[in-house]
Amino acid sequence: MNVVSSRMISPVMRLVVLTAMITIPLSIRAAESGIRVADLPKPSLVLEVNTSNPSNPDKNVFATLEQARDAIRALKKKGPLPPGGVAVKVQSSSYPLQNTFALGPEDSGEEGAPISYQGCGSPMTTITGWTELKLFSQVVDVALLARLPEEARGKVWQASLGSLGITKLPPARLGGYASGRGFHTTPALRLFAGEKELPLARWPNQGNISIGKLLVEDGHQIHEVPGSNIGHFTCTSDRLTRWTEDRDIILYGYWFWDWADSRELVKSINPTTKEIILEAPFHTYGFRSGQPFHATNLFSEIDQPGEWYLDRETLTLYMHSLPDWPHKNRGDNQSPSGVQLTMATATAIVAENLEHVRFQRLAWDGSAVDGIHLKNCRNVVIEGCKFSRLGGDAVRISGGSDCGVVSSDFQQLGRSGIILNGGDRKSLVPGRHFVTNCDLHQLSRVDPTYTPAVLVSGVGNILAHNRIHDMASSAMRVSGNDHVVEFNEVFNVVLESDDQGAVDMWGDPTYRGNIFRYNLWRDIGRNGDGSEPKLGHAAIRFDDAISGQLIEHNQFIRCGGGIQGFGAIQIHGGRDHLVRQNLFVACPAVATFDAWKLERWQAYVRTYFPSPALDNERYLARYPSLETLAESTNGSEFHGNLALQCKAFLPRKPVNTIDHGNQVEPAQYTLVNDRPADADLQRAGIDPTQAAKIGLYSDAWRQFPKPH
Repeated sequence: MNVVSSRMISPVMRLVVLTAMITIPLSIRAAESGIRVADLPKPSLVLEVNTSNPSNPDKNVFATLEQARDAIRALKKKGPLPPGGVAVKVQSSSYPLQNTFALGPEDSGEEGAPISYQGCGSPMTTITGWTELKLFSQVVDVALLARLPEEARGKVWQASLGSLGITKLPPARLGGYASGRGFHTTPALRLFAGEKELPLARWPNQGNISIGKLLVEDGHQIHEVPGSNIGHFTCTSDRLTRWTEDRDIILYGYWFWDWADSRELVKSINPTTKEIILEAPFHTYGFRSGQPFHATNLFSEIDQPGEWYLDRETLTLYMHSLPDWPHKNRGDNQSPSGVQLTMATATAIVAENLEHVRFQRLAWDGSAVDGIHLKNCRNVVIEGCKFSRLGGDAVRISGGSDCGVVSSDFQQLGRSGIILNGGDRKSLVPGRHFVTNCDLHQLSRVDPTYTPAVLVSGVGNILAHNRIHDMASSAMRVSGNDHVVEFNEVFNVVLESDDQGAVDMWGDPTYRGNIFRYNLWRDIGRNGDGSEPKLGHAAIRFDDAISGQLIEHNQFIRCGGGIQGFGAIQIHGGRDHLVRQNLFVACPAVATFDAWKLERWQAYVRTYFPSPALDNERYLARYPSLETLAESTNGSEFHGNLALQCKAFLPRKPVNTIDHGNQVEPAQYTLVNDRPADADLQRAGIDPTQAAKIGLYSDAWRQFPKPH
């Protein structure tokens, strides 16, 4: 199976000098449309999976995916796969997720004879990890009613999970970016009524309360900001008196910095002194007075329609009625159907050292953890699939090469959509993984920070023609070298947290050669509630010494914001960036800077280059400016950009920034259908015919009406 792109050229041609200041490797060129994956050949053998029928191997019919997989293993032991390979067609509309579907090298296809797993349900086959709750009865126990808010009594229903055969639940141990328990997927049980996620009971219902006094003085401080390593503090509210009988109380907060969150389990509370003691291990940055948090997972705070609480000891779920629910027991204890609890704790697919395999027209819905893990795989592609209501990450691709996700949809996920790592940073050999024509939205719903729609790392991977929108975290986090980010449409992201970007890069001045071109960024700068972050949000943010990136032919519309103030582009301490021929409309600033003093810069970068972890000679050949890395800081180049109705151009600009050939027109500018005129794109050096190709495109899996 070959991945075909008219933009790819030989790796030996990757060095192109753009200016005397910066070199960018151009491994991939602009194309008429997204990455093209070769069509599957007609398979010589078709196996059918149908959960409604008993297995009949003689007729190539199987009840489970595992049985079909094992039949292919047996076939391969007899010799090579037949020409065209094998297609496994899952006929059922719904397939229950019970165990991980494991694939190894023995399950690989071959060049010209791939193996495909195809959904044949209408519109696709859904692999389900949720349990439907049907039998609800109103809470009538006097002791339980006394614990509920008065306005909620008579409106709270209960369902027994034990009656459904459920005997054990994962513990209430969620994490977060700076959790002392680590930053990774933990089983997250979530409740849905149809497509609507229902909220865990919380207080306050909106907003937060604050840490009062820290009660353990241990001398802890970060950047001279005092705090405490120990989660023992007072609360600024009297509400604790309601919580004395609640179990598994979880506090969600930004405990030290406004960009680092975690969910902390309460060990004990003292309503008289308003003291809260958390369970170790604590938030990794510690705690400081005045930081915001709120309480969740409390039976005693069920007071809003749809709020719920799960008692893990009695295996009972409690839920406030919805507006269309009955408020009285109808006699049969039968509530409306459609309430689903995400339950499955097995990753749906785990594949290692797998080659030449496709997954098509399959959907994964309603599990408590991740969807698919691909480790050290090659030529494995996910096409025309859907991932929804998962508690963790949808797809994780680590190592290997030439794997990708095409024309797939991601929504209502607990963490990231796609985590992509490929290529070797030491040798700069590309991974050639790709994500194209995917729609990703409403993600980061369990862990709202540092869980981007796409996280790409390594060397030489491609993110193209995706639409990413309406989510708490960043659209993309990028680390490594020579990635291409192009033709993407990104809007309404970074709706929570602070000091972030729709694209965020951090920390390593040897992450170089990444290209951001022909993307549309819009409406990025405010929190989801409309408030301004304390520091800021940017469309593209290069944090802590990130250097040597190319930004060209992008459109930035209403990007940047914050009380301190970020521009559409925010640069914190880096150098050697080239920002050319971009259009900025109604941004507070084109770019803002937090310049580093030379002493700080030199102390920082000397730990990164030269490095035994890198082929230093290869890096110097690819990125010549590394030779003088420690000699100067902050210098980047801006030229040929057009700024319309922006409040500022380059405020806080370092003195060695090159600024030439830019046009700044502060007068009122009118967008048509929220897009700039072609004439203004051309003034910015942007080809309108290329700009028209930004975003999703029609293919075998996704169809749009043809323009008139």
